[in-house]
This record gives sequence, C-alpha cells and structure tokens, in this order.
Amino acid sequence: MERVDKILRHSLFLSKLEIINYFEQDRKFCKHGIQHLLDVARIGSIILAQYNVDRNVNIHNIADEYMYAAALVHDLGRADEYEFGVPHEEAGAKTAAEILNDCGYSESEIEKIVSAVLFHKDVKCRDCNNYSLASVLYKADKLSRCCFMCQVREECKWEEIDKNNTVII
Repeated sequence: MERVDKILRHSLFLSKLEIINYFEQDRKFCKHGIQHLLDVARIGSIILAQYNVDRNVNIHNIADEYMYAAALVHDLGRADEYEFGVPHEEAGAKTAAEILNDCGYSESEIEKIVSAVLFHKDVKCRDCNNYSLASVLYKADKLSRCCFMCQVREECKWEEIDKNNTVII
C-alpha cells in the first residue's frame, strides 16, 4: 500500500497530528492520535473481511487501501476544530482531499474517501447495513474505543447506545 505509506509521511498529515497531540496531551477522554487512526484502519479491515468472506455481502468494492486511507485521515480535522472551532468532519474532508491528491489518488477515489470522512460522524451510519465506506468507517471508529474499561466513562458525553460495553466485532 504505497499510497498509504505516502499519507503517513505527508507533511500536512504529520503537522495535523502534531497539533492534535498538543491539544490532547492532557485529555482524559479518548484521544485521536496515530494509535486511534491505525486501530480504526485495522478494525475496518476486519469488518470488510468479515462481511466479504463470512456473509458474502458485496461491500461496493471497498479495498483495504481505501479503508486505511479513510481511517488515517478521518480525524485530522480535529486540529482545525481545536484551533478554529470548525467541525472536525468538515475540516477533515478538506485536509483529506489535499493529502490524498498529493499521494496519487484519483478524483473518484478522493471523492469516495472524502465522503466517508465527511459522514463518519453521522449517527445514521450506526444501524446502516449498506456497508458503504462511511458506514464501515463509522463502525470501526466506534469499535476502536474501549468504553467498558474507561476510567472516565461516566463523564463521557457519548450517548449510552454509542458506548462499547463489551468487545464487539
């Protein structure tokens, strides 16, 4: 996944992560650094494999590379949210488009991935069974959190329905 490696080395990707890490250094709730991004990518890939193999569901040809690309850029907008108050999914979509373009993704690939970034926070994806890249990204993002072990779980602003009370795959 050469283009995914390019994302990981891209200067804008690295600078956004640095800003996020700075603002979240004392954060007691879930963080949005590289570990989270990779967790989302890996869980998303598991979801893709599970539905493609075990259930023979057509997931619209979502490739692992798209899953990794979407997962790596999906929360980069947090940097602009912290600095300027812009919703992270909107800021992230713009940042993602720039990074993906520089890393050799086609316009149609960028459109698919940016759309997933833009809608990854949409609660309509919670129970969605269309297995679009956005819905898989949403599910992987939520499943990456270990709410059942969190020491500040009661203070979390997530609704109970979104908290992970057990390991789910």
